[in-house]
Amino acid sequence: GLLDQVVWLLSTDLLAAQVPSISGSLSTSTGGVFNYALADLRVSSITVLRDKVAVMCGEDGHLVIKATEIRAKVCGFTWLYKQRGAPHLKDAGAADADIGGLSIWLAMPLARFHALVRRQRQRQAPA
Repeated sequence: GLLDQVVWLLSTDLLAAQVPSISGSLSTSTGGVFNYALADLRVSSITVLRDKVAVMCGEDGHLVIKATEIRAKVCGFTWLYKQRGAPHLKDAGAADADIGGLSIWLAMPLARFHALVRRQRQRQAPA
């Protein structure tokens, strides 16, 4: 049914999502500044629990989806930080992360949802 299609689409589409690199600077209370960056952020697995997804169809033809308690794994991303100023701390490496408690709330025309399902099924079809 519709709920199963929503769970499937969330699970497959979120795995295909491009996650941009994150970088910036952070000032500390002692007057220091740290530069930081996270890169190569790729979701390697995602868990969307069927009983944590609510789907509502509005009279206006819109589908409203609310999913909670989503879990994801991001494996092999790179990180670094570097302090400007004394004592010049710096480090870099690779890491894995388990992320929990994610929520998504989406609204879209029902026709758009069906088009997304078709597109994702075509992407996954064997060549």
